[in-house]
Amino acid sequence: MRSCVVCEVAASQWCGGCGNVSYCGVKHQKSHWIEHKAACSPFKIEQSAQLGKYLVAGRNLCAGDLILDEEIAVLGPTGDEDLPDVCLGCYFPTHGYKCSKCQAPLCGPTCERQSHHSQECAILAKYDVCTKVKKDLGLLISPLRFLLLK
Repeated sequence: MRSCVVCEVAASQWCGGCGNVSYCGVKHQKSHWIEHKAACSPFKIEQSAQLGKYLVAGRNLCAGDLILDEEIAVLGPTGDEDLPDVCLGCYFPTHGYKCSKCQAPLCGPTCERQSHHSQECAILAKYDVCTKVKKDLGLLISPLRFLLLK
């Protein structure tokens, strides 16, 4: 059972806008609105056994409405083979420079020492990925970075 965000007792109501916050009654819902208004989302988080967690519009949305505004968790190259190799550190063209440990495309020694490359570098070097998967390396980097998140 959900609990009231104000007093933490069992809640029988929830925000009609987003459905993400629960209340024990109208009094607490109205008193909390000033604080909740800025965080009230245009979507509701739902869950089912078949689909898992998913989002449902919490109100009628118009074209251009902002639904999610979150920090970027993972950034990586596109993996488009028609584009030139880009540095895995700064995303500028590499001009042929390769990491001395893993052979990944980089623009120079500065990007080789960057902390986000050092984690992936150890894995890429251990499994010799860059020499085995030359053309599609860009497709592997973002998923690898996602898996390395802590």
